[in-house]
Amino acid sequence: SQRLACRICRHCAEPDLAIPRSTREEMAAALSLPAAQVKVFLDADPAERSARRLAELRQKGFEADPVDVEREMMERDHRDRTRAEAPLLQAPDAVYLDSTGRTPDQVEEALLRIVRERTSNGKEVDR
Repeated sequence: SQRLACRICRHCAEPDLAIPRSTREEMAAALSLPAAQVKVFLDADPAERSARRLAELRQKGFEADPVDVEREMMERDHRDRTRAEAPLLQAPDAVYLDSTGRTPDQVEEALLRIVRERTSNGKEVDR
């Protein structure tokens, strides 16, 4: 979310933070900056991602079949990871973060911890 990206950037020593995302249900889009000081590849178990997407759809008033939601998500993931131009892959220098079983606040704290470790030798940065 925009709120998460902004809160993380306040903790960065450098403004060019990139947090590539593999889960679209939590984040609107991926931002990829090759020279970014911190890169994170955010992922979650496919079953959990499907459940999150189903809950999101139902919260918006849509009825959806869980089997269809999971199938469509798996098809999209395959397309995203195998497309010829800019496939969705973890950058070699990105930290892998599995959000399975974590709340949004727990994911945010994990992201902030990674940013702090990479930008300030683990010390709290006031911004």
